[in-house]
Amino acid sequence: MCWTEERDEVLPFTGTPDFSHRAKSLLDDFSLPPFQASAKSSTARECSASCRMRRRYAAHVLRYASPLGSSPTTRIKALSKGRTSSRRLVQHPASNAGILEHEVRGDAASDIGRAVYRVVVEYDGTDFAGMQFLPGMRTVSGEIERVLSRLFAEPIKISVAGRTDAGVHAIGQVISFSAHDRFPIERLAIALNSNLPADVSARDAARAEPRFSARFHAIERRYTYVALNRRAPSAVLRRFAHHEYRSVDLERMRRAALTLIGEHEFRSFCGGPPETDSTIRTLHELIVEREGDLLRFHFRGSGFLRRMVRIITGTLLEIGVGKIPLADLTGILAARDRRLAGPTAPPEGLYLTGVRYPDFDSAPLEPHGLLGPRSGRSSSDRF
Repeated sequence: MCWTEERDEVLPFTGTPDFSHRAKSLLDDFSLPPFQASAKSSTARECSASCRMRRRYAAHVLRYASPLGSSPTTRIKALSKGRTSSRRLVQHPASNAGILEHEVRGDAASDIGRAVYRVVVEYDGTDFAGMQFLPGMRTVSGEIERVLSRLFAEPIKISVAGRTDAGVHAIGQVISFSAHDRFPIERLAIALNSNLPADVSARDAARAEPRFSARFHAIERRYTYVALNRRAPSAVLRRFAHHEYRSVDLERMRRAALTLIGEHEFRSFCGGPPETDSTIRTLHELIVEREGDLLRFHFRGSGFLRRMVRIITGTLLEIGVGKIPLADLTGILAARDRRLAGPTAPPEGLYLTGVRYPDFDSAPLEPHGLLGPRSGRSSSDRF
């Protein structure tokens, strides 16, 4: 007699014929409900084989029936105490095969009800290796996925609106993910903030449309770059603004910014190989402003190339100090050669301030003091 796991239909298990009594030995040890099987093996060799099969079968069963990240010992204890889904093997009368009957407990993930969640997050990117998950490194995605997987008791992978580099900050990043629909949405942001480290926080959480993607459904992204323009550096702002000690010509930088607005081939402002075949992007707005010692560069566009905002900022600063002639910018844009543009501005001055969707804007309602009035939703609503 063969046994298999119940999903939406009964499927025959094509394993070895004596799989059933080996599985029974495992389940008996875990105090799970019994099922029909032959007697346990009596010879030493068969017992040894049974032990090996128990371990293999345990890895299969516990993969689905236990919280993510638990050790095998913890998972076995959880099963024996009934804290996760209980499963029992039953005989299927028609096919002489078995099914694994899944009885969902209150805190176990179900395969039936699913939902897509949308969360707005903020983070100080100084101590992160970037947004995107990287094995063995501390990333924003890694921290969020770790906490979400614990809260939902299932593996969670997120989609992000902007894959920011190491050291880059965000006050309006958007993530989306799919999980079971039993988590109370009004508690999600609170639960995240209770478990996330201090340099990441969730500002808003909501249910989204079934096929919503934070990355692919975004129609506009906004960034702000902040530079402290004075001779002396700031110990307070060193993590949150680039220190530009040289004197700059603000009007020259503003004229240069006008050249870049619109649809262009931005290959000269792309750091590294492009993620897509096309490096044509549309820059809807690029504003350069000054408030006291702070320089701000506000970017608004449908999409950006890798490090595009920082390379444009670095080029504008070089034009502002006179190292790159303003007249050369048109040629740099047309040359499609990264070596001709200015340096990449440091990451600590860059912020993802907001992402716009057809029915939602992630920018904060009130503007951020360091980023100026354009960082608030009240300013962006005019677009």
